[in-house]
Amino acid sequence: MTATAIWHAPASSLRRLGAWLADAFAAERDRWALWLPVAGGIGVALYFGLPIEPLSWAGGAATAGGLGLAVGLRRRPVLALAATLAAAASLGFAAAQLRTALVEAPMLARELDPVELAGRVIEVEALPDGLRVLLDRLAIERLAPEATPARVRISIRSGGEGLRPGDRVRLLAGLAPPSPPLAPGAFDFQRHAFFDRIGGYGFSYGAPRGIEPAADLDPVLETRLWFADLRQRVTGRVLAVLPGGSGAVAAALMTGSQAAIPEEVIVAMRDSGLAHILSISGLHMAIMAGTVFWLVRCLLSCPALRSVTPSRNGPPLRRLPPHPSILRCRALPCPRCARGS
Repeated sequence: MTATAIWHAPASSLRRLGAWLADAFAAERDRWALWLPVAGGIGVALYFGLPIEPLSWAGGAATAGGLGLAVGLRRRPVLALAATLAAAASLGFAAAQLRTALVEAPMLARELDPVELAGRVIEVEALPDGLRVLLDRLAIERLAPEATPARVRISIRSGGEGLRPGDRVRLLAGLAPPSPPLAPGAFDFQRHAFFDRIGGYGFSYGAPRGIEPAADLDPVLETRLWFADLRQRVTGRVLAVLPGGSGAVAAALMTGSQAAIPEEVIVAMRDSGLAHILSISGLHMAIMAGTVFWLVRCLLSCPALRSVTPSRNGPPLRRLPPHPSILRCRALPCPRCARGS
């Protein structure tokens, strides 16, 4: 083989590979749109990977530029697709910027211990040794209004049993800013708190004082606080019937509140790979179990199922015995039986 043939062999192989990739790419034309969310996610990741905050108009300008290129290059499909993907990435970048701007709120720059504060309760969570409350509409001693966080989360050891979402309280507490990651690449607790608009964490010295019931709430906020209060009541009821770790896990499956679960139980579930059950998977399990439970009780309480039902091509169906446990299931009668009674 001559030197010229050896030189052109790789080039011809690359041309064949390029032609094959182009054909495969064209064959996937119907699925090109599925890459748009991937590009958007890349844009979001790019925003959070930047060491500094970019210009506020950068994401919007890049999105508009990408869309303009896509329209201008519409007669060249490959280039138009590349411009569209760039526009999608820019849109994800702009969405991350917008979300950051919407939730931006002051965060504590130093510890305040002790400090007098007042606020409105918007969330109450049971702990193994007390309560944890989320407060907004804050007034904090020695802090100017423009430096006051939008929300703080406070742990209360005793005296907060009567707190309900919507109540206004005063208390003496120790506050600290959210902690940064413990190591490079570790969970960024500070970022998590920022997007929850939580500017500080702390604990209460003694019981809350000056508790005032909720008043003058707009309908949207009143609905949110009603659901928060319902979750708190369900959690409290479960913990009253099932004390200890089993009740805390059951409450987490029903309401999503994991604050009452003892640390050793959380560690055991995390080490065994079952921690996901306490979040989304547990919610799905609770919904499915509740649905099946209701349907079974409805069927067992239906008198029609205990009657003899003749079969067209065989012997009649077996009569269900009128067991006392079945008769006690009348608490949830089926619609057909309710209409007949």
